[in-house]
Amino acid sequence: MRVGLIGLGLMGYQIGYNLAMRNIDLVVYNRTIEKAEKLSKEVPVRVASSPGDLVSLSDLILLMLADDEAVEDVVFGSDFMKYCREGKTVVNLSTVTPDLNLRLNREVARHGCSFLESPVVGGPSQAKAGRLILMISGDKGVYEKVKGHLAYIGEKHIYLGDIPRASILKLLANSIFIGIATYTAEILALAEAYGLGDHLVDLLKSTKYSPIIELYLSRFKDPDHPKTFTLRNAAKDLTYAEITFNRSRYPAPLVSAAANLLLEASRTDYAEEDYGKIYTYLVKQVLKASGESK
Repeated sequence: MRVGLIGLGLMGYQIGYNLAMRNIDLVVYNRTIEKAEKLSKEVPVRVASSPGDLVSLSDLILLMLADDEAVEDVVFGSDFMKYCREGKTVVNLSTVTPDLNLRLNREVARHGCSFLESPVVGGPSQAKAGRLILMISGDKGVYEKVKGHLAYIGEKHIYLGDIPRASILKLLANSIFIGIATYTAEILALAEAYGLGDHLVDLLKSTKYSPIIELYLSRFKDPDHPKTFTLRNAAKDLTYAEITFNRSRYPAPLVSAAANLLLEASRTDYAEEDYGKIYTYLVKQVLKASGESK
């Protein structure tokens, strides 16, 4: 089975590296061709000239793109569908809105391809090691056909039945991960404003919340902490969660508040930095506010 991978960002690049190192027959495409050419110099992959070229050469097509707009551009704004036919399977690993995965399922099936949604949990290091967690929705028979290859990306699979259950679960999970980080960053920023930052950290390290503080401290304060998930993508994911929950008429006021805060921060120079920069952004906001009040 030849595999095609579209999208070589922070996650996609490492997924491609991992698959190639496992001797998978791999074709890659990225809208910025330099990334695909860079990967081809590191591991044995073939670089496709367009999305359609990749689909024509592949049996299993993986999408790992930044957002709804990027997926729509690749699938509906190119020659992708021209080569989508029976026997090929498209798996969307991207974190997108459930509505988009429903649309992809309809349109891909109309052209003869099979479709699965499979957003992932984990960062670039887990992607490179093939240790991501996959949440999967779609036809069970299609999943059984390709799960051996998906196991190279991550051995733990959570099969959830009909689309879009996997994309909803991913948005729920990210609402916890990003929400806890954002709330923790705000409280630590306030503690700094009161001159109690070190005392709060010392106190929390003496409680059962110590692992959470240890987890986020380096991300917030270490200038050399690696970028694994951008602030822009954190804002995007919570915005998608807010839209999804509200559309389902399930109120999520805390998700909405965190989404709005992250959107504000993503309009600054921190947008393409690691989302731990929400702490630096909040410290500046707190100091700015206290300065204005004096």
